[in-house]
Amino acid sequence: MLKADQKNPLNRAIFIMVGTAFVGVGVFALRHSPIFSYQTWWGGMAFGPFAILFGLVFVLGAIFKPDIFKP
Repeated sequence: MLKADQKNPLNRAIFIMVGTAFVGVGVFALRHSPIFSYQTWWGGMAFGPFAILFGLVFVLGAIFKPDIFKP
């Protein structure tokens, strides 16, 4: 599925940083928006809890290195 080497520490660190950024954006949307959404770069609306869930998948995938990400 992903072509990146999951064992490379640099790739894992990047996945953790990106996942943490998604979690941060989702938490910010939950705390500061009455509709639990935020506006994306392209002008659409994104639901905050989905951003948190997506970020957690990235972080947990980088930490536990599941085999489903292997090509």
